[in-house]
Amino acid sequence: MVQAAPYQVSLDADHARQLAVTGAALLLLDVPQGTLLGVDQQVFVVGPRFKGLKMLPPGVHFLSYQAAGRDGRVSPAVSTFLALKPRDVVVRRWDAAQEGLVALADEDEVSRFAEGVRRFDFDSSLAPYDLAGCSQWHGLACFIDEPLLHRLTPVGGEISVMAEALDPDLMQPRTEAERRLVAQLQRWGRCFYTRLPRLVKTPGASGAELTALNLDKTAALEEAASQTGDPSGKALLGELQFAYITFLFGRSLEGFLQWKALVGLFLDCQRGPLLSHTGLFVAFLATVQQQLSAGLGLQQKPQRRQQRRRGGIGEGEGSSSDDTEDEGDRGASSEGGGALGLPLVEELLPDSFLRRRFGAFLEALHEEGTGSPPALTQQAAQLETLLRERLGWDFRVRQLPSGGCGCCGDEEGDDEDRPVVVELSQEERRLAGLEM
Repeated sequence: MVQAAPYQVSLDADHARQLAVTGAALLLLDVPQGTLLGVDQQVFVVGPRFKGLKMLPPGVHFLSYQAAGRDGRVSPAVSTFLALKPRDVVVRRWDAAQEGLVALADEDEVSRFAEGVRRFDFDSSLAPYDLAGCSQWHGLACFIDEPLLHRLTPVGGEISVMAEALDPDLMQPRTEAERRLVAQLQRWGRCFYTRLPRLVKTPGASGAELTALNLDKTAALEEAASQTGDPSGKALLGELQFAYITFLFGRSLEGFLQWKALVGLFLDCQRGPLLSHTGLFVAFLATVQQQLSAGLGLQQKPQRRQQRRRGGIGEGEGSSSDDTEDEGDRGASSEGGGALGLPLVEELLPDSFLRRRFGAFLEALHEEGTGSPPALTQQAAQLETLLRERLGWDFRVRQLPSGGCGCCGDEEGDDEDRPVVVELSQEERRLAGLEM
């Protein structure tokens, strides 16, 4: 991805003030300079005057950060989802001992800070939210709501790869540093993802019926949806988005594995897309298209810009007029919307699970022809175009010159589940009794 310049939000004074009054805000106090701090898909390098963001649209947002060490390295990402209402002010303060953002214990202090934000006392230190990227974020998080956040979020409210790597219950800390690490791990916790059924078992079903049920995963999808309390399946789409965001912007391996499992479950359905759950699958394909569009845009990690310094880390280059908000003038530099994200192409190309499953799914729709629901066919065609143009996966090709299946790929790893054909010599065939 070519690095983007610091974004600007160009608004007239009245519109800017209206957004500042009605929008939500994040007041982030005492964050050390050099910290990588992300809000949704936008990332900042914290400078000397940066104290947060304003003009956030109401809804779900994703806050993530990585502390910078003295040696220039950054700590593992810590992140959290926030459900914001109009005029909400979220106040966090940096805790040096925990190397992270913590909520203030004194409610009166929180109220004073929030009122200060609403009086514009901190306005010169709050960067405007990147309104131009709002539609992309909505496409990535539109099925995530507060009930889903309550169901999936760790007990402590924060998501960290450290909590995924180490189980605090199995550790026996001996030093003060180890005790602090265990305390942090217990504060973070792990996400409560839905356990997806591997096999569908129906009492009294014959062997042939059980085989059919497990070849077509529609019943397994319905069972997973019932576990979420939402038989329509929309909560599963929300979980798909939740897991993807934690992977792409929070670097969560558990998030990637759950996303991968959910995508596989949807793509392994045969009856559901065509008959019983067409609307759900149209939404699923649109969601995955949004996710891949965002993830494949991070193919190259942006490097920090070489800037003319005006008094500290993260000072921007451009000047701002009265009706233009420049995030660089708030004491932070923009990293082009991807510094905390992972280049998704690194995960997709070596791992052919998506290629095989998309190939089978799209081939089934092609074979259905005019019998496939028009909305499903149209959405599948858009996704097919994206995969062809961005990854070179051309599912229109039925047979490759090498004899491989064009819709299933031909790279290493594709054949592990296929029958192996062994060519025998004439002598080997004679010894095996195949020739006299």
